[in-house]
Amino acid sequence: MDLKVTDGNPLGVLHASYLPDCDVFLTADKIFVLALDRVAEQAPVPVGRVHRVEPAAHNGIVEAIEATLRTL
Repeated sequence: MDLKVTDGNPLGVLHASYLPDCDVFLTADKIFVLALDRVAEQAPVPVGRVHRVEPAAHNGIVEAIEATLRTL
C-alpha cells in the first residue's frame, strides 16, 4: 500500500514532527495512522505511539479523545 501526504493533512504532518517529543499522538485520520506507524518502525529514535480517535463513535471530539486515552 502506497501512502501519500495530501492537501488534506498538512497540519497533521507539521504536528507529526513532534513524534520524538511525545508519548502519544492522536489523530482521526486512519491513513495517517498507517503512515505514522511506518515512520515509527523506521525512526532512529523512540517516537510517540499513534492512536486513532473516532469522533463519530462518541458525542463529540472531547469524548472521543477521553475514550481513546482510557484505552492506554
